[in-house]
Amino acid sequence: DYTGAFIMTMGNKMTFTDARAIAEIVVEKSPKLRWVHTLTTGVDFLLSLKLSEAKHITFTNAKGAYTRPLAEFVLMTVLYFAKKMPVFMKQKREHKYEKHVTQLAHKAHVGIIGYGNVGRAVAKLLKDSLEAKIYAITNDPVSEEEKASLEFVGKTEDMDKMFPKVDYVVTILPLTPKTKGLINASTFKLMKPMYLSLIHICRCRRLLTCRSRWSPYH
Repeated sequence: DYTGAFIMTMGNKMTFTDARAIAEIVVEKSPKLRWVHTLTTGVDFLLSLKLSEAKHITFTNAKGAYTRPLAEFVLMTVLYFAKKMPVFMKQKREHKYEKHVTQLAHKAHVGIIGYGNVGRAVAKLLKDSLEAKIYAITNDPVSEEEKASLEFVGKTEDMDKMFPKVDYVVTILPLTPKTKGLINASTFKLMKPMYLSLIHICRCRRLLTCRSRWSPYH
């Protein structure tokens, strides 16, 4: 018998709630469906009771497809804040130009929360291009050889030790009950008050439970 496959893609106006509802309808109306693939990396929006009961269906995601693009985005964002681009863009809009001292991104201290495939790609690109010093937070094993190339390796409960030492924090975590609210008001109090930038490339809606007390120019 013919078995079907369903490819989930996210349109510009489609929410994750919409995508889950569509997937549930397709699963319910397609008894021969055996495979659902999402073009996203995160799959939490597909997790529901109705879909979890479909034991005959294999669910897959696009893990690894966005590793290099995300690493390049982080590099761009580090330079964006180091060179105070928001300040200069504001001046351009207002036709008012003043001198500002920018920061060196060379040998910046960067904390990466979530040291998986993307985290490692970010670390490699930042080290190759900026000679950045990398601080890694991960609950997964890290080899002794890899530890030797890092300034710090710790688990999520060790984040308090990392925050005072870094200039940038990159969050690359899946949205799970354990990561919900991981970055909060207490966390921000540990960070450098004037220079640290938080670069958030994961599900920000629930991971962050507070607003930054700093200007967006820092």
